[in-house]
Amino acid sequence: MTFRQILSALRQRWWLILAVTVLTVLGTLFFLSRTTPTFSSTATLRTSAAMASGELESAFGAIAVDLEPESLASPDVLGAAADITGESPTSLYGSVTWESVEGARRDTLTITATATDPGTAERRASAVAEAYAAYVATQVETGAATLAEQIDEATKEATVLQVKANADPDDAIAAASLARALQTVGTMSTQRDLITLSGPALTLQTAASPAQRDGSPPLILLAVALLSGLIAGTGIALIWSQFDTRVRTAKDLESIPGAPYLAELPRDRRSVRQTHRLPALDRSRTALNEGLRGLRTSLQVLEPRPRAAFVFTSVEPDDGKTFVAANLAAIWARAGKSTILVAGDLRRPSVDQYFGEAADGPGLADLLIRSREQSAPLSTDEILGTLRTTEVDGLRVLPSGPEPSDPSDLLATDALSQIIATLRDDADVVVIDSPPSYGLVDAALLSRTASGAVVLARLGRTRRELLSETVEALTARGVRVLGLVGNGSTRPVPSSYDRYYTSPRVQEPSSGG
Repeated sequence: MTFRQILSALRQRWWLILAVTVLTVLGTLFFLSRTTPTFSSTATLRTSAAMASGELESAFGAIAVDLEPESLASPDVLGAAADITGESPTSLYGSVTWESVEGARRDTLTITATATDPGTAERRASAVAEAYAAYVATQVETGAATLAEQIDEATKEATVLQVKANADPDDAIAAASLARALQTVGTMSTQRDLITLSGPALTLQTAASPAQRDGSPPLILLAVALLSGLIAGTGIALIWSQFDTRVRTAKDLESIPGAPYLAELPRDRRSVRQTHRLPALDRSRTALNEGLRGLRTSLQVLEPRPRAAFVFTSVEPDDGKTFVAANLAAIWARAGKSTILVAGDLRRPSVDQYFGEAADGPGLADLLIRSREQSAPLSTDEILGTLRTTEVDGLRVLPSGPEPSDPSDLLATDALSQIIATLRDDADVVVIDSPPSYGLVDAALLSRTASGAVVLARLGRTRRELLSETVEALTARGVRVLGLVGNGSTRPVPSSYDRYYTSPRVQEPSSGG
């Protein structure tokens, strides 16, 4: 696809892009409304150098001291934190995580607490950091007290051994025991000094930060949803355009073999609302009227001979064939041509919607039935006497008459050729409205004695394959297909031309003296 074709496809399916985008945004809003937001707050504890290197824990020797970070999630710590926040201990389970970061001289312990509101998350992080620091401090104090007791016992034992060794200097066993006891006292004293001089095992480095919402902010999610919807909608629209075979532009009509492109008629909102069924009568400067006059000119070029007869048909119902036929007949009559409009659609006649009572009463069906019953050709007076005058000077209408039970068989009689030939002899132009041609032979029968047929396609609805099959079927039945007309175009008219359609004539100032 060229860039121009891509833009055209996107313009034609803007509603699809909009629908996909809206659905994507609405889905995101629904997801956000059904999702409970969580907030996270972080506090950081700094470990002492002795604790980071493991010397502190080694200083306690065989004394059981719990200095591992895993104890942060223990019931003792979380229970103490729950007492601080005023919550139940179970509410903190699963809401607290930690991460130990090793440094050059000391480690840091990052504590993260989550909650459904920012205040609770910040309080939890602060409480857990406080509770864990207190827990470790208690472990160190308890261990240090135990170590002090062991030093006292070892000192007492060394004192006893000292007295015994002084009493008997030659007692080698007492001297060796005294040496071991003094070594033990010295070692434990060193350990005690290390514990004392190492300072607090944990200190608060960063207080609990203001809680932040987890995940992406809602505005970011909505922006992503909007962009995703636009991209998805654009992709769907372009893919759809590759499989969409509906006729949308004049180029689509030009690609249909067997029939030239004649005109593109803009969509007229007033006629769609049925408030102005014959816009050609008011001579208004509209794109539709200019399109109809352009179609009239094209047909006159294709059939320059006098006494022309044109059959207007379409692929499917409601393509606008009767509207175009009625307005073209009015335009020809306004141009001074003696014009006859034939309501040739005996199945669903609708010419009366444009000319009222002038299109009611006996008509084409009555003439055909009368000819078949009397087994004799109709007289010219019989045929012309059925015509009804209209409010448009020079325009007469041959009504359709009552709906017969066998429209195709009735149109296949020789009387139809006689009727059309008589009308052509009595008028400059004969415009014939016929049923749709896809699957019906009525238009082909009406075209036997006409100059040719004009096939209408509803832009944006008629499918190319059906239009091509319709043209092929008419051609196969010996019909001269004069060309194709695209009806209901929504292509905007350039603003420069719009002034020619709607603005009154203004005298340009003279540049001369």
